[in-house]
Amino acid sequence: MLVSQVLEHHRIALGSPPFDKWEAIRFLVDLMRLPCGLPGAPASWAKAVLDRERQLSTGLEAGIALPHGMLTGDFEARGALMVHPGGLEFEALDGAPVHFVLLVLFPDTDSGKKRHVELLGSAIRMFTDAPFREELLGQQDSAAALATLGRAEARILS
Repeated sequence: MLVSQVLEHHRIALGSPPFDKWEAIRFLVDLMRLPCGLPGAPASWAKAVLDRERQLSTGLEAGIALPHGMLTGDFEARGALMVHPGGLEFEALDGAPVHFVLLVLFPDTDSGKKRHVELLGSAIRMFTDAPFREELLGQQDSAAALATLGRAEARILS
């Protein structure tokens, strides 16, 4: 599963305000309200992600965070992305600010759990590529950012 498969340009936020990690997660959940076919109410989506994040921070290294949650139901995984040029505190493993927050909701099924592992692995490989991160940080338009993601996946993940 690829990152570009869970995103649509209207769920990509570029140049976001100076949030803390909890505000960033809530902001991305709000972006998910746009038609995306998720079961339940947005409050349940936020709870799934926030509960997971309280267990262990999903702030990794290289300026990336991958908050995620599992929901009951049969649906395709969906995500939202925040590109934050100024960086935000996300309790990352390396202690550095996070510039990319990719929030993904998965179905709590065997196939959903498999896709969860595949997608997070793909995202880590892609976002640890410095030229890709620089190109994505420079995007001014969400459709262009999505195209950048697609090109990076073709290049990095092939």
